[in-house]
Amino acid sequence: MAVNARLTLFAAIFYRVVKPRGRILVPKGCKGARVRKEFVVAIGFDPSLLFNYYAAKLPLSPLQNSAQANAPLTPWDIRNTKPPQQTQDVAVRSATPYFDPADRSLLAPSNATGIANGQSQLEALLNSQLSNTSSSASDATLAADNHKLFGLYKALDRLNYIAKMANRDGAVDGQRVGLNQNFQDGLAQVLAYVKNASFGNLTVMPGQKTSNEQSAVSIPYPQSNYTGGAVMGDAAVFTSVPGLSTADHFTISVLKAGVTTDLVIDLSNVTGPLTLDNINAYVNQQLAGAGFATRFGRVQTGGDIAKRTATWGEEIVNRPGETLTLSSAQAQPAIYVAGVNGKSTDSEGKLIKLVGLSGTPSSTFSANTTPATYEVDGRQFVTIAAGGGKDPKSKSGGVYVAFALK
Repeated sequence: MAVNARLTLFAAIFYRVVKPRGRILVPKGCKGARVRKEFVVAIGFDPSLLFNYYAAKLPLSPLQNSAQANAPLTPWDIRNTKPPQQTQDVAVRSATPYFDPADRSLLAPSNATGIANGQSQLEALLNSQLSNTSSSASDATLAADNHKLFGLYKALDRLNYIAKMANRDGAVDGQRVGLNQNFQDGLAQVLAYVKNASFGNLTVMPGQKTSNEQSAVSIPYPQSNYTGGAVMGDAAVFTSVPGLSTADHFTISVLKAGVTTDLVIDLSNVTGPLTLDNINAYVNQQLAGAGFATRFGRVQTGGDIAKRTATWGEEIVNRPGETLTLSSAQAQPAIYVAGVNGKSTDSEGKLIKLVGLSGTPSSTFSANTTPATYEVDGRQFVTIAAGGGKDPKSKSGGVYVAFALK
C-alpha cells in the first residue's frame, strides 16, 4: 500500500505549458490560420527520497529490535544509566586504588599471554558493558594493549570527575583542598602506571600538551662577547676612571631586526663617582629601558686577585640579533709615539700623545718612564708605565701601555 502511494504520487506530478498562438506558414495568397500549441512536461525527482522517508516510518522487525537491544554500549555512551551523583562522589573519592591490584595483566609484559584476570574488576566491566573479553581477540598483543588502555581510561575518567567536582557552583574552598589532595593522589597513581606499563603496539608517556617540541640537543651560539684592554689596576678598581669627567658622553648604536637605535650615554647622569661599576650600571639601565639584552660589565683582564696584581677592563656581553657600535662626537684621532733611548742598564722610555691630526698636531700627553722589554714568540714588546702624574692636564693612574715592535 505504501509502495502504491509512492508510485501514484510520482505519476501524478505533471503540469502543462501552453505556448502563445503563432502563425503557420502557408502558400502565398492564402491567409494564415492561428493554432494553439501545447507542451506537456513531466517533472520528476529521485524516488529514493520517498522510499527512505517511508522506510524510516516503518516499524522494526523483531529480529532488528533484538539486535539493537543486544548491541554493546561503551562506557562513555550517553545511553548508559548513571548512578546518583552522591554515589559517584563517594566512589571517586574512596581509597580504592585506581588500578586493580588483582588485575595482573595491567603491568604484565607486552608479549605475555595467558595472564588470568578472572577476579579482575576491569575484566568484569569489560564483560558486562562491552560484551567482550580481552582474551577473545585474535591478536593477543593488541588485546593486552586494549585492556591496559581501558584501565587507563577508567583512571583518567575518575580524575576528570574529581576536577568537575571542584568546579561545581556549590563547591567551597574548604572542599577544594580535599579534592585537590584526592586529585594529586590519583594523578600519582596514573603517572606511576604509565611509567611501568608495557605496551606492544604503541608508546604511552605523560607530558603537557603543547604546540611545539624542544629538543634536548642544543646548538650553542658563537661567542660574541667583546673584552677590552686593562683600564684599572686592582688597587684603584673602585675609584673614578682616569681621564673621564661628567662632561663626557658617547653613543651606543644598536642594530636589531634591521632597525638602528641610538642611545646617548651622558656621564653626568651616572650616580656616584665615575667608576667602572657605576658607569656600567647606568649603561645597562639605558639598554634595558630600550628593550635590548646586551649588557656591559667589569671583567678581569690579567694579573692575580690574590696577589693584588689583577687588572680590570670592560666586557660587552652581546646577545644574538643585536649589533653594537660605539661612537663619540668628542672623540678625535690621535697618535701615540713611544721610544726608548740609552743603554739597557740606564735606558729611559718616553710616551707622547699627538692630537689635532687634521691640522697642526700638538702634544696633549708626554711622560718619561723606565721601559720594560720582553720577547714572545720572536716578537719584541716594550711596556711603559704611563701614569700621567707629570702632566698637569692628566690625572694620575696605574696604566701600562705595551707596544709591539715589528
